[in-house]
Amino acid sequence: MPLIASADTLITNNISGDTIWNKEGSPYIINNTVNVEYGSTLTIASGTKIVLEKGSLNGEGNILILGTAENRVS
Repeated sequence: MPLIASADTLITNNISGDTIWNKEGSPYIINNTVNVEYGSTLTIASGTKIVLEKGSLNGEGNILILGTAENRVS
């Protein structure tokens, strides 16, 4: 069975500009309020894991979640 590495990515700043979160950077850990700023797009690829320890993810811009039934965003 192959070993799949994952890396914790701590999100501490607002998101400005177009940003992609993917499975390889998972889990994305949010422990404060993070805003997707106006005019920006956060794309969350299928298979991505997000951990909300505290705080929130707010969309003043766009948030696109691309999960599927077989490969969910969680």
